[in-house]
Amino acid sequence: MKVKEATNLENIFGELSKKTIWTDDPMLEPGQTIKITNSNCEFEYDSIHRKFNKNLMYAFIVDLELLEVNLSEYEPSKSNNGGCYAYAECRVKKIIEQGY
Repeated sequence: MKVKEATNLENIFGELSKKTIWTDDPMLEPGQTIKITNSNCEFEYDSIHRKFNKNLMYAFIVDLELLEVNLSEYEPSKSNNGGCYAYAECRVKKIIEQGY
């Protein structure tokens, strides 16, 4: 789904400015394309490597530009801890902070 076709995306993905993303990769660059999942997801999602993982080490606070959205499997009642997630492809506009 293209961004302009989607509605209520902030309710699904949360605010895209000053958004915290997690990864095991210490490097992130402005302009890089990453993937995020719905904001109520209870599992750790590595936005750079685009997979669910445990104990992700690095947190980046970033401003994102939404590029494309995939809601094809999204079911709000099942999207927090067992599948049926929403995904969005985003471009990193600015890195505000990096932490652990």
